[in-house]
Amino acid sequence: MAEYLRVFPRYGLTRRQIERTDRLRRAGDWAAACVEAGIAVECTLAGLDAGLRARVEADLPFFAPDLLRWHAIRMRHHSRLNYTSHELRDRGDELTLPVWVRADGAQAVGIGVRSVPPYRSRLHIAGPGEFSAAAGLDETPEYWDVRHAPALITRCGGRDPHAAHVYALLAAGRTAEAWTAAGFDVDLDTHHEPHPTRERLFRANLTWNLGDFTPALPVLAATVRAYARRHGVAAVWLTAERAEPVRLVVDRLDAERPRLRGEWYGSGWLHAVPRLPVMLQDRPPDYIDLLAGRATAADLHPLVAAALVPDEPATGPRALHLPEPAEVPCGDEIHHVGATLQVPHPAEWIERELALHALGGPVPGGCAGVVFRWRAGRRGLPEPLEGFREELRERIRYGEADTLAALRDEGLAL
Repeated sequence: MAEYLRVFPRYGLTRRQIERTDRLRRAGDWAAACVEAGIAVECTLAGLDAGLRARVEADLPFFAPDLLRWHAIRMRHHSRLNYTSHELRDRGDELTLPVWVRADGAQAVGIGVRSVPPYRSRLHIAGPGEFSAAAGLDETPEYWDVRHAPALITRCGGRDPHAAHVYALLAAGRTAEAWTAAGFDVDLDTHHEPHPTRERLFRANLTWNLGDFTPALPVLAATVRAYARRHGVAAVWLTAERAEPVRLVVDRLDAERPRLRGEWYGSGWLHAVPRLPVMLQDRPPDYIDLLAGRATAADLHPLVAAALVPDEPATGPRALHLPEPAEVPCGDEIHHVGATLQVPHPAEWIERELALHALGGPVPGGCAGVVFRWRAGRRGLPEPLEGFREELRERIRYGEADTLAALRDEGLAL
């Protein structure tokens, strides 16, 4: 599924949890902050190379484990980021995203994230082949460092009207125009492919890849050039939704306008070209959801909201509260029943209706039916209660213990 059709996870960290984590970070207890944010600490600084250890120690006062895990959960849901994991040694369902990497790439401190909710996470030391160097988390500190968190909007293209114009062209399906407006020369030539069938296949895959991923296009040309200078390369390839059989390549980086073109996956020349890390290439998942109208500032981590939606209060992530009681037809009357299961009937009457069903009678209706369906986890609740229960179930799957405790204090019936 294309990234713009996917809803990224919205749960996993509560506002209270984020606030407790921040207090621990400010107090200098980074390990306790990690645990509070849901990241198990399975490493010590003593196990690091001296140069890497010095870098980690310098960053630790500004390391925000809650911000890292917020993004890591969404990254784990990111299809193109997970595509990079095929190059790793078998680590089960865990993908390690490196936060700090040794200069020679032989060692990293990273966050290992499981593939399913609650996305269990651990901070550990990884060796070659055990972490996804192609993720690029080590080159994007705005995802885990409070000093750089405000720069997340810069990763998207800033608030420049030109950036909005580029994104509008992409949203309208005018893909080649968008890339041109972003400063690229777009070359859709098949480069003298002699076989008509292969030519059609090449063009079809190239067009598909161009329209089926979400690059941070307004700043991509500058990003590619900066990456190439840091790593001494002359071209990179991009990770689209389908990287085979045709890959997107950006070259001519020393020209006024870099060139975007396609290249067959099996090309010998392509084996020497590095992949641009996904977190450098793509827009942040939260920004994708904001553009699509699937999220607001109230849904986001406060540091993310402050960066991406600075004109709105950073009050998120939104807490879940008990819904208003729903209207329930009960006999000849309309009653109101909420998630506290307080009903205008004697408890003995409700228990009698439930006992009749347990003994082979029909599923009860009215208020007794709501109590039965709630307790049994059965569908058929009034819509407000059904939606509330579904969201609560997801939040519990993602590990939001705070949410469940707060709702129990509000009177939630379980």
